[in-house]
Amino acid sequence: MCRRHSEWIHIWYSIQLLYFMPIRYFTYHKRGYQYFMADLCYFVNLLLLLNIWVFPNSRRLMISTYCLAYGNNAWAIAMWRNSLVFHSLDKVTSLFIHIMPPVVLHCLVHLLDQDLVDSRFPSISRVKGVEKYGLIEMVIWATVPYGIWQLSYHLFITVGPWTLCCIRCANGGLGEETRKNCSRASNFVHLASQELFKDLDW
Repeated sequence: MCRRHSEWIHIWYSIQLLYFMPIRYFTYHKRGYQYFMADLCYFVNLLLLLNIWVFPNSRRLMISTYCLAYGNNAWAIAMWRNSLVFHSLDKVTSLFIHIMPPVVLHCLVHLLDQDLVDSRFPSISRVKGVEKYGLIEMVIWATVPYGIWQLSYHLFITVGPWTLCCIRCANGGLGEETRKNCSRASNFVHLASQELFKDLDW
Protein backbone atom coordinates (compact mmCIF):
# COMPACT_ATOMS: atom_id res chain seq x y z
CA MET A 1 0.00 0.00 0.00
CA CYS A 2 2.80 2.41 0.87
CA ARG A 3 4.40 2.22 -2.56
CA ARG A 4 1.48 1.62 -4.92
CA HIS A 5 -1.30 3.59 -3.24
CA SER A 6 0.46 6.11 -1.04
CA GLU A 7 -2.37 8.59 -1.68
CA TRP A 8 -4.58 6.42 0.56
CA ILE A 9 -2.12 5.82 3.40
CA HIS A 10 -3.38 8.67 5.61
CA ILE A 11 -6.98 7.45 5.26
CA TRP A 12 -6.01 3.83 5.97
CA TYR A 13 -3.97 4.94 8.98
CA SER A 14 -6.85 7.03 10.38
CA ILE A 15 -9.34 4.17 10.00
CA GLN A 16 -6.92 1.73 11.65
CA LEU A 17 -6.36 4.16 14.52
CA LEU A 18 -10.13 4.53 15.00
CA TYR A 19 -10.31 0.74 15.18
CA PHE A 20 -7.33 0.11 17.49
CA MET A 21 -7.67 2.94 20.03
CA PRO A 22 -11.15 2.15 21.45
CA ILE A 23 -10.16 -1.51 21.82
CA ARG A 24 -6.89 -0.49 23.49
CA TYR A 25 -8.72 1.87 25.86
CA PHE A 26 -11.33 -0.67 26.95
CA THR A 27 -8.84 -3.52 27.40
CA TYR A 28 -6.37 -1.30 29.26
CA HIS A 29 -9.11 0.25 31.40
CA LYS A 30 -10.33 -3.20 32.35
CA ARG A 31 -6.80 -4.16 33.49
CA GLY A 32 -6.17 -0.79 35.18
CA TYR A 33 -3.60 0.27 32.57
CA GLN A 34 -5.48 3.23 31.07
CA TYR A 35 -2.78 5.68 32.16
CA PHE A 36 -0.33 4.04 29.76
CA MET A 37 -2.42 5.80 27.10
CA ALA A 38 -1.08 9.15 28.31
CA ASP A 39 2.37 8.23 26.97
CA LEU A 40 4.14 10.16 24.25
CA CYS A 41 3.45 7.67 21.46
CA TYR A 42 -0.30 8.33 21.72
CA PHE A 43 0.37 12.07 21.77
CA VAL A 44 2.41 11.78 18.55
CA ASN A 45 -0.47 9.90 16.91
CA LEU A 46 -2.81 12.68 17.99
CA LEU A 47 -0.45 15.28 16.50
CA LEU A 48 -0.34 13.33 13.23
CA LEU A 49 -4.15 13.15 13.07
CA LEU A 50 -4.34 16.90 13.71
CA ASN A 51 -1.75 17.48 11.00
CA ILE A 52 -3.60 15.33 8.48
CA TRP A 53 -7.22 16.35 9.10
CA VAL A 54 -7.42 19.61 11.07
CA PHE A 55 -4.30 21.70 10.39
CA PRO A 56 -2.84 20.50 7.06
CA ASN A 57 -1.42 23.99 6.45
CA SER A 58 0.50 24.25 9.74
CA ARG A 59 4.21 24.15 8.97
CA ARG A 60 5.17 24.15 12.66
CA LEU A 61 2.87 21.24 13.47
CA MET A 62 4.32 19.34 10.51
CA ILE A 63 7.88 19.88 11.77
CA SER A 64 6.89 18.90 15.33
CA THR A 65 5.09 15.75 14.24
CA TYR A 66 7.85 14.70 11.85
CA CYS A 67 10.62 15.15 14.43
CA LEU A 68 8.75 13.40 17.25
CA ALA A 69 7.62 10.53 15.00
CA TYR A 70 11.11 9.83 13.67
CA GLY A 71 12.75 10.54 17.03
CA ASN A 72 10.97 9.36 20.14
CA ASN A 73 8.35 7.17 18.49
CA ALA A 74 10.78 5.32 16.24
CA TRP A 75 13.30 4.72 19.03
CA ALA A 76 10.54 3.46 21.33
CA ILE A 77 10.06 0.44 19.04
CA ALA A 78 13.45 -0.90 20.09
CA MET A 79 13.31 0.45 23.63
CA TRP A 80 9.97 -1.19 24.49
CA ARG A 81 10.78 -4.23 22.33
CA ASN A 82 7.70 -3.96 20.13
CA SER A 83 7.15 -7.00 17.94
CA LEU A 84 4.71 -8.07 15.27
CA VAL A 85 2.87 -11.01 16.80
CA PHE A 86 -0.23 -11.59 14.70
CA HIS A 87 -2.11 -13.58 17.34
CA SER A 88 -1.74 -10.78 19.93
CA LEU A 89 -3.89 -7.72 19.36
CA ASP A 90 -2.04 -5.95 22.18
CA LYS A 91 1.37 -6.40 20.50
CA VAL A 92 0.03 -5.48 17.05
CA THR A 93 -1.53 -2.32 18.47
CA SER A 94 1.65 -1.36 20.31
CA LEU A 95 3.70 -1.78 17.14
CA PHE A 96 1.10 0.13 15.14
CA ILE A 97 1.12 3.21 17.37
CA HIS A 98 4.91 3.38 17.25
CA ILE A 99 5.70 2.50 13.64
CA MET A 100 2.80 3.98 11.68
CA PRO A 101 3.48 7.71 12.25
CA PRO A 102 6.94 7.43 10.61
CA VAL A 103 5.54 5.23 7.83
CA VAL A 104 2.66 7.61 7.10
CA LEU A 105 4.93 10.64 7.15
CA HIS A 106 7.43 8.92 4.87
CA CYS A 107 4.67 8.20 2.35
CA LEU A 108 3.25 11.71 2.53
CA VAL A 109 6.60 13.48 2.28
CA HIS A 110 8.50 11.23 -0.15
CA LEU A 111 6.11 9.02 -2.12
CA LEU A 112 3.03 11.15 -2.75
CA ASP A 113 2.52 12.88 -6.10
CA GLN A 114 3.61 16.53 -5.79
CA ASP A 115 0.31 17.90 -7.12
CA LEU A 116 -1.60 16.02 -4.42
CA VAL A 117 0.85 17.19 -1.77
CA ASP A 118 0.40 20.81 -2.91
CA SER A 119 -3.39 20.62 -2.77
CA ARG A 120 -4.01 18.30 0.21
CA PHE A 121 -0.93 18.83 2.44
CA PRO A 122 0.34 22.38 1.87
CA SER A 123 2.50 22.27 5.00
CA ILE A 124 4.64 19.54 3.41
CA SER A 125 5.01 21.60 0.25
CA ARG A 126 6.04 24.61 2.29
CA VAL A 127 8.61 22.64 4.28
CA LYS A 128 10.07 20.91 1.20
CA GLY A 129 10.00 23.98 -1.01
CA VAL A 130 10.04 27.64 -0.10
CA GLU A 131 10.13 27.56 3.70
CA LYS A 132 12.81 24.98 4.47
CA TYR A 133 13.83 24.55 8.09
CA GLY A 134 17.13 24.17 9.88
CA LEU A 135 18.35 22.26 12.90
CA ILE A 136 17.55 25.04 15.40
CA GLU A 137 13.98 25.32 14.15
CA MET A 138 13.58 21.53 14.26
CA VAL A 139 14.78 21.40 17.85
CA ILE A 140 12.51 24.27 18.91
CA TRP A 141 9.36 22.95 17.22
CA ALA A 142 9.94 19.41 18.46
CA THR A 143 10.65 20.61 22.01
CA VAL A 144 7.54 22.80 22.38
CA PRO A 145 4.92 20.02 21.99
CA TYR A 146 7.16 17.59 23.85
CA GLY A 147 7.39 20.08 26.73
CA ILE A 148 3.60 20.53 26.75
CA TRP A 149 3.12 16.76 26.83
CA GLN A 150 5.81 16.26 29.51
CA LEU A 151 4.36 18.96 31.77
CA SER A 152 0.85 17.55 31.40
CA TYR A 153 2.07 14.02 32.04
CA HIS A 154 3.97 15.15 35.11
CA LEU A 155 1.00 17.03 36.56
CA PHE A 156 -1.69 14.44 35.84
CA ILE A 157 0.20 11.15 36.00
CA THR A 158 3.46 11.43 37.93
CA VAL A 159 2.32 13.84 40.64
CA GLY A 160 -1.14 12.36 40.95
CA PRO A 161 -2.08 11.57 44.58
CA TRP A 162 -2.19 7.85 43.87
CA THR A 163 1.29 7.48 42.34
CA LEU A 164 3.19 6.70 45.56
CA CYS A 165 0.46 4.30 46.54
CA CYS A 166 0.88 2.46 43.22
CA ILE A 167 4.66 2.27 43.55
CA ARG A 168 4.30 0.87 47.05
CA CYS A 169 1.72 -1.63 45.76
CA ALA A 170 4.05 -2.76 43.00
CA ASN A 171 6.83 -3.25 45.53
CA GLY A 172 4.54 -5.26 47.81
CA GLY A 173 4.58 -2.61 50.54
CA LEU A 174 0.82 -2.49 51.17
CA GLY A 175 -1.76 -4.96 52.35
CA GLU A 176 -3.65 -7.22 49.93
CA GLU A 177 -6.90 -5.23 50.10
CA THR A 178 -5.18 -1.91 49.40
CA ARG A 179 -3.21 -3.52 46.58
CA LYS A 180 -6.46 -4.52 44.83
CA ASN A 181 -7.70 -0.92 44.94
CA CYS A 182 -4.42 0.46 43.62
CA SER A 183 -4.72 -0.46 39.96
CA ARG A 184 -3.64 2.71 38.17
CA ALA A 185 -0.50 1.75 36.34
CA SER A 186 1.60 3.94 34.09
CA ASN A 187 5.10 3.76 32.64
CA PHE A 188 6.33 5.80 35.61
CA VAL A 189 4.88 3.30 38.09
CA HIS A 190 6.20 0.38 36.01
CA LEU A 191 9.74 1.75 35.92
CA ALA A 192 9.68 2.82 39.57
CA SER A 193 8.69 -0.69 40.64
CA GLN A 194 11.68 -2.35 38.95
CA GLU A 195 14.58 -3.91 40.85
CA LEU A 196 16.52 -0.65 40.93
CA PHE A 197 13.92 0.92 43.22
CA LYS A 198 13.06 -2.10 45.37
CA ASP A 199 15.36 -1.08 48.23
CA LEU A 200 14.02 2.45 48.59
CA ASP A 201 12.00 3.17 51.72
CA TRP A 202 8.70 4.63 50.53
